[in-house]
Amino acid sequence: MATSGKMAGCWVLPWKEEENSGTNTAGTENAEDAEKIEEEENSQDKIIVRSNGTVTYVGKDIAYQLWKFGLLGEGFSLPEVAECA
Repeated sequence: MATSGKMAGCWVLPWKEEENSGTNTAGTENAEDAEKIEEEENSQDKIIVRSNGTVTYVGKDIAYQLWKFGLLGEGFSLPEVAECA
């Protein structure tokens, strides 16, 4: 869960497209530069649940894939729908 910044209160999945993004944090001169670098690093992160409790598409898709592959366990099930006559 993110505790600061624009994603505060959200469940966040850290995401990086490539290992070496070219961002160099060594020798950062001031707090403003450090904040800018952190914002750039977090720009690819995926929000799973918003701070208001709403699940995003990414979060729902992750749950669906886990269910599809049988990885959610016995505690997760959907109620059976009654058949129409």
